[in-house]
Amino acid sequence: MRNKIIISPGEKSDIEKAINWYDEQKNGLGKKLIGEILSNIKFIQKNPLACPIWYNEIHVTVLKTFPYSIHYYHDFQNKSILISGIFKYEQNPDKWNERL
Repeated sequence: MRNKIIISPGEKSDIEKAINWYDEQKNGLGKKLIGEILSNIKFIQKNPLACPIWYNEIHVTVLKTFPYSIHYYHDFQNKSILISGIFKYEQNPDKWNERL
């Protein structure tokens, strides 16, 4: 059974904003961003322990093309993965702390 993916509403909104911003820079770039995010989420879903724990049981994977990292918690008991943050590197770290 696959792990259930849970993405907070705040993260969904941030992802939509990022997609729109990249599309404004170059048509189709937002589509590439979401494709890379979804590819990483599928990998996490199949291999939740493959990514290192950086802090407080939060695993982190880094996108290859875009300057973002995905922060997530793996709940073994409930077989779920909570995406707690998808952060751009240049964001203020205080925003990370608010979400995590």
